[in-house]
Amino acid sequence: MNSSSKIIADKWLEGVFEQFEAPLLRYVARFLVRHDLAQDVVQDAFVKLCHQDPDALGTSVGAWLFRVCRNRALDVLKKERRMQPMPTHDDSAIGSASDPAEIAEQCDAARSAVRVLRTLPDRQQEVIRLKIEHGLSYREIGDVLGLTASNVGYILHHSIKALREQLIT
Repeated sequence: MNSSSKIIADKWLEGVFEQFEAPLLRYVARFLVRHDLAQDVVQDAFVKLCHQDPDALGTSVGAWLFRVCRNRALDVLKKERRMQPMPTHDDSAIGSASDPAEIAEQCDAARSAVRVLRTLPDRQQEVIRLKIEHGLSYREIGDVLGLTASNVGYILHHSIKALREQLIT
């Protein structure tokens, strides 16, 4: 590899790291209790990425990283036999509300949604997280979980339907 190719590869890796490090840490933290283990999993994924051909990954680098992190986190979970509970509220759900009553109402709604989300099977929870929290496409979620895009759409549709039914009643 000549020096200009190495500079381009280094810049590419730096950009991918900046774009995906925080989302991957949040994603892996859903599986693992200890932050240091989550950091190790994400670091392992980026080390593996260094050995990949950027052209071969193309635009699916995000899905590839999420899949590698998921697989490694599941391996760590098997070893540790623990899962981190989901937070009881999400500060990002508060949005730009400034009225204390409105903030309280939004927090209550977010807590209710999280509580209902926890009642869904793990696969459905994960599909929803990958779509809503991380903004992955159906194809990318399928790549992460080893499913077809159609299957992801089916799972997402039924998951959201179940959430809606439980939240309305």
